[in-house]
Amino acid sequence: MSIDFVLLSEDAIQVISTVLLIAAGYRAVVMSRVMVGRVYRYRAYWTMGLIVAFLVFEVSTTFPNIPVLSWGGGTVGFIVSTYALFLFVDSNIRVAKELDFFHRNILRWQTFRLPLLVAMSITGILTTVAIAIVPGAGSVSSDTPIWAGLSIVAYFAVLGGALVYSSAALLVGARRTPDVAMKRFVRLLAFALVCLALFFTIWLPLSFVNTDLENLVSEFFLVPAAYFIYRAVMSLSPLGRVEKQTRP
Repeated sequence: MSIDFVLLSEDAIQVISTVLLIAAGYRAVVMSRVMVGRVYRYRAYWTMGLIVAFLVFEVSTTFPNIPVLSWGGGTVGFIVSTYALFLFVDSNIRVAKELDFFHRNILRWQTFRLPLLVAMSITGILTTVAIAIVPGAGSVSSDTPIWAGLSIVAYFAVLGGALVYSSAALLVGARRTPDVAMKRFVRLLAFALVCLALFFTIWLPLSFVNTDLENLVSEFFLVPAAYFIYRAVMSLSPLGRVEKQTRP
């Protein structure tokens, strides 16, 4: 595979996904200022926070010499974005539960959310240390020390499992939600999570095959993830455009 083609493709993916995220962030800002409904306004706020976290991650990988963000090869930005994603998902699942007439515990999310957060915290710390002190640990290979490789694999296994589980919870929550706009919003977020789960995990098996292929294939899923986030923000407005809401 041509290195030039890979680099150009990765640059194009980053540009497209960044443009979509910025557009989604802008729409979220506008909507948060005109919406009266607390639930919708807070969805816009949370979405803005998630987008900022992902932009921090992209900046940390694109400009690796920035202090603080560059520590651990951009791992800080990555960990921040994944934590923001988890908190964002948790917020939306709790909203979907509240909108459900019977307030059912969606796929026992209230039971497993804390253990998932603890597991992400422990494996995230180990992964950050491994990437910071082991040269080349960011791309798992046969030369990576066993403890570092296991730490990285464990973190992404936990993260991938959490994203798949939360995607299923969002889809179930969307089905139980009577609010049409929120139903679309939560469903589109579930689709975005599936794409992000692939982005965060598919590089692991590919890292043993081809590093260039690993990066290109995993980053490919950023574009549909950003697109679904943009569509989710737009779905908060039933008419697909922003209009000033007034209280009755």
